[in-house]
Amino acid sequence: MHAYVHEVVGAGLPPSPNWPLTSIDITDDAASAKIVDEFATMKFTNYLSLLKIKGAWKIVSKLYQLQD
Repeated sequence: MHAYVHEVVGAGLPPSPNWPLTSIDITDDAASAKIVDEFATMKFTNYLSLLKIKGAWKIVSKLYQLQD
């Protein structure tokens, strides 16, 4: 994992400010979201699990799939 993070940070590419939120489902202090984003020439579908902790939403897990 450390090598992946180093590669992403070292790429020097700005994050996309326009990641479309495809879907979101919220139940009390738990939520799941689907977001499609692009990094360099790749497009990913991301599935995020979030928890509201002390009043702030935090991502607690992420699954992703590289799109063809």
